[in-house]
Amino acid sequence: MTKPDLPSGPQTIRINEDFTQWNNITPYYLDDIFDIPYRNHPRYGDHGEQLIDYSQRNDLERMQIARDTTNFYFYLRCYGPWIDENRFNWLFLNVDNSYSTGWIGFDYLVDLGENQLKKNMNNTSNWQYEETIQIVNSGYNELHFSLSYQSLKINNTKINLQFKWLSADVLYTFDPLNFIDKGDSAPNGRFTYTYMI
Repeated sequence: MTKPDLPSGPQTIRINEDFTQWNNITPYYLDDIFDIPYRNHPRYGDHGEQLIDYSQRNDLERMQIARDTTNFYFYLRCYGPWIDENRFNWLFLNVDNSYSTGWIGFDYLVDLGENQLKKNMNNTSNWQYEETIQIVNSGYNELHFSLSYQSLKINNTKINLQFKWLSADVLYTFDPLNFIDKGDSAPNGRFTYTYMI
């Protein structure tokens, strides 16, 4: 197995400026596209009624992370125009590299529809408001925002961040298997991306 690409050096992303700032940021994380078809067809064999699933919203395509001495910067692009801007997008963050804390390891949730950072409560699927964040949306298929190290309660000397994006009709956090067949998750299923320096 080849070693993962090393992240770019520290770089400040100016949230109120354009998305070309991301052109030289590495690595970038890709999700397969054309993987969010609506489903309405008979179930296999004797497995009940018609299978109907209209949970799909945005087709996630490309994700990136940048950093400087005080902040992380997150970028998301979907294939095709946004459906209702930020409303149907969430970012899960595992900031302590542990799967015994948080909901299946995720300590924080960025709720883009509400412009909020939320913290996991007692390793359940419940999330508590932490702070309001600014999200800049291109109006077509790109967005970016920043989170401070202080907000995530981590330092900038050793970073091992696992993250996962979800776009769906609602926030599915009662069963992690929903990442397989509800909406679009990136990466797929139970996997996560890693950003490490």
